[in-house]
Amino acid sequence: MMPFSRRFWKTYVVLALLGLSLLAAPNVIWWLSATPSERTWLLSRYPFLLVLVVLVLGGIYALWLHVYQTHVRPIKQLTDALHQVLAGHPLPPLTPATTPELKQLQEAVEELARRHRFQPSASSSSYAHHERKVLASLLGDLPEAVLVCRASGQILLYNEAARRLLESPEQPGTIGLGRSIFHCLDRELIAFVLDELAYQIRRPQPHPAVHFATFLPSGHFVQGRATPIQDPVHRLDTFVLLLRPLTPASRPLETIRGVDLLQALRRRLAQEAGVSLQLKGAAHAAWMRVCLPDAFELLYQLVYQLHQETSCTQLSARIASDNAQVHLWLQPLDGSFLHPKRVMDYVQADSFQTLLQTHQATLQVEDKTLHLVFPAAAPSHAGAARALLAGPLIINRPIYADFSLLETPATTPLDDRPLRSLLYTVFDTETTGLHPEQGDEIVAIGAVRIVGGRIRREETFDQLVNPRRPLSLNAVRVHGIQPALLQDKPSIEEVLPRFYRFAQDTVLVGHNVAFDLRFIREKEKTLAIRFEQPVLDTMLLAAVVDPERQHYGLDELAATFGIEPIGRHSALGDALITAELFLRLLPLLEQRGIHTLRQARAVSQQTRLARTRYGRIS
Repeated sequence: MMPFSRRFWKTYVVLALLGLSLLAAPNVIWWLSATPSERTWLLSRYPFLLVLVVLVLGGIYALWLHVYQTHVRPIKQLTDALHQVLAGHPLPPLTPATTPELKQLQEAVEELARRHRFQPSASSSSYAHHERKVLASLLGDLPEAVLVCRASGQILLYNEAARRLLESPEQPGTIGLGRSIFHCLDRELIAFVLDELAYQIRRPQPHPAVHFATFLPSGHFVQGRATPIQDPVHRLDTFVLLLRPLTPASRPLETIRGVDLLQALRRRLAQEAGVSLQLKGAAHAAWMRVCLPDAFELLYQLVYQLHQETSCTQLSARIASDNAQVHLWLQPLDGSFLHPKRVMDYVQADSFQTLLQTHQATLQVEDKTLHLVFPAAAPSHAGAARALLAGPLIINRPIYADFSLLETPATTPLDDRPLRSLLYTVFDTETTGLHPEQGDEIVAIGAVRIVGGRIRREETFDQLVNPRRPLSLNAVRVHGIQPALLQDKPSIEEVLPRFYRFAQDTVLVGHNVAFDLRFIREKEKTLAIRFEQPVLDTMLLAAVVDPERQHYGLDELAATFGIEPIGRHSALGDALITAELFLRLLPLLEQRGIHTLRQARAVSQQTRLARTRYGRIS
């Protein structure tokens, strides 16, 4: 039996009461005027009266059911279809009309959908779409990494060069729309950039820009240039970052933190000389203006000579700065005695002296320590950005994506933000079975991001997992993953932390997501991670939109909304279908007055599916 909505039953109760009232009214009037013998006769026939009441109620139910299924529900479906079209989605499949009037209305909806799809390109939305395509084409051709970020650190735009430069295979999804630039670049570096931009804006300068260099965890020096984008009241709202790898051919003077040079030095010493460099009390505010990569080579050759002279395997480094100079102390922690004369003989070589003179640096040997002094960069203007920022400089959970996030204050609580403005990770898993508590394991995780109401197919997570246990034939029949494909794949202990980083700072979305979360929760206990972000289930949201459906499977819902089931029963394929379904549900939720995350979570838990075992999200 089809489950009907509360509105259906409320209307039926009203009709039933009305029908019974019409039936009872003449009988009550007759009863009041009847003699005792007539009343006795009527009471003796109460079984007949009960049958009559049942027939009346049944007749009213049958009549109302016919009207509801042939008129009310089709009109509701047409209304939902119109909202799909107005939201920019294709017209979903429509149930054949049962009356001539509904057929005419259905034809009008189909014509409206056709015209909406092929509207003239001169419209503002088409023009904006054309501008976005031109901008994407220009950015895609640039060799430099380009990022547009909000002052809070949220990434609004990036190109493929930025992805290649800042993202590593070990940590996919580090860069993405709506994510924080602090996942890629040091927070102190961005704070310095914003302070310098704010200082130049307040002076003012005609073309404010900050040039800097830094060292990436991937092992590369990069040159950077930051320029501001001010809002109408001249606050520092967003900024543009241009990054390019530092090449030996380019030898300009760059502003760089001393700690970045030491990080690069530590990496190279460990790789090439097997020497461990310990940073002690590294001052992040020690900014230098040096020629790269020459300054780095100077440091490396000096430390390598120190290693050769003392056979040390451990070194300590300490850095500090005053207004005019940056001081760097290097000291061996093991090995033989340091002979100052041998070090000074090396320092007196012409090549080393040239490097020292180029950087106006000095070197002294103090007991067992080498003391290098570099000129400091111009004093930073710490705190200058605070007066010009449109919002707080640092937030912990960047949520909004795309340029539309500028329309919503970053300080709005997550639960009170519009559903369309949130950043989502839609995911799915494939498993060896249905029972994680009995040892079943995940064999694949697939995910895709939704940003600004669009599926970002370039921001995906797709990874097979070695379950380290046999796969059942039933599981293989469902997802088609053969055991041989999993033998050389990483374990869930390696994959789940990577997915955790990919999904960080987003709202999780899945279909029957409680099933997937059961497997994830089992592993959280041993991996010391916790997916604490909010979760939405498209199965429950579909039950909110259409509580009268009998089945809420992904296949049935995809067919209802006209979504092609490409890649079904693969983790990434199901995640993409679920993402498309979620976007189709958004306008229908808004039509029902559900606009915020708080409202969506609340109504989801009120559905009948939420009360089942697999409907509980925890």
